Amino acid sequence: MLKHIKKGIKYNQIEQTIVVCESVGIVARAAFIVGFPYETQEDLKQTVSLALRLRTTQISVNYYSPVPNSEEYSRLLKDNRISPPNTLDDFIGKYPFDRINKNFSDIPNKDLNVVYSYLVIRRFFKNHSTQDKKSWKNITFHYILKALKEMSVSNLFRSFDMVFRSFFTVIFNPGIRKKYGLHEKSKP
Repeated sequence: MLKHIKKGIKYNQIEQTIVVCESVGIVARAAFIVGFPYETQEDLKQTVSLALRLRTTQISVNYYSPVPNSEEYSRLLKDNRISPPNTLDDFIGKYPFDRINKNFSDIPNKDLNVVYSYLVIRRFFKNHSTQDKKSWKNITFHYILKALKEMSVSNLFRSFDMVFRSFFTVIFNPGIRKKYGLHEKSKP
């Protein structure tokens, strides 16, 4: 997938880069996207394997969403798999990054949801020996306290609903967890 999206980095360099960053005190952040067009289950297994091996608490996960003027976006338009949005609000509604609006991959939505939810949950519980104050746990705790002061009750319930749905998605799909190597040995 890195080659397909012309990321310009080699798979085998990613772990080494994280280790080097850690050795000089830099908290590296790894960002993953699941559900790329034409992504296969084998591709996703490799992504999951890498995400579980990385030695950083700074892992973010998003669902693939077409970005206007990218090669993939143009390809999807040409193949009539998407239609262009008319407004920015239309774009946001059609192409969210935090949920599957349209799955362009060869992977079932349920599989993508389990992998996404597992990796999102795992980042909060992963122990890391260095730079603990910059862990997702601490960043999130600080954010929650701030948000509780400013957030409306409906937004607060929406956030909790998303967290609970993620936990249930992971817990009640052991077969999918096993298929992608999200087994008990690598608990979230």
